[in-house]
Amino acid sequence: MKKIKYLIILTSTQLISWIIFNLLDYLIENFRGSFYEIMIFASFIIPIIIAILYLINENKICNITEMTKLKFNIIATITWIIETTIIGSYICNMVNYNKWIIIQHNNGLLSMNGIEYFIFAFGLAAIPIIINVVIKTVKVIYRKIKIKK
Repeated sequence: MKKIKYLIILTSTQLISWIIFNLLDYLIENFRGSFYEIMIFASFIIPIIIAILYLINENKICNITEMTKLKFNIIATITWIIETTIIGSYICNMVNYNKWIIIQHNNGLLSMNGIEYFIFAFGLAAIPIIINVVIKTVKVIYRKIKIKK
């Protein structure tokens, strides 16, 4: 039951991040025109915030599931990638075929509207994992240096 609770937390985090991103896109599409810089910025900031929140709450979540940290991190990483792939590919295909709930305005020949969804899906899958790997590697190196002294 505790492991299911953890999966619900991961899935909720995925859905909340996609909702925030879609809300930003909706506001930009309908009220301010096409500001791709804001969407590109959000594509990287939202995953970074998720990674930081994960690192802060990792011990609490790991204690809830009663798993070792290594097993917990492997399951979290695999689950995160699978969920991002499923949700992201569905939304990106809907956007690509103009079936998504947010109408993408075509602003001429060089319109890049909709590409922000692909960037966000990639960033949502890769950035939290990269940040976690880098920070955990730095922690291990720091501990080894500290032990030698």
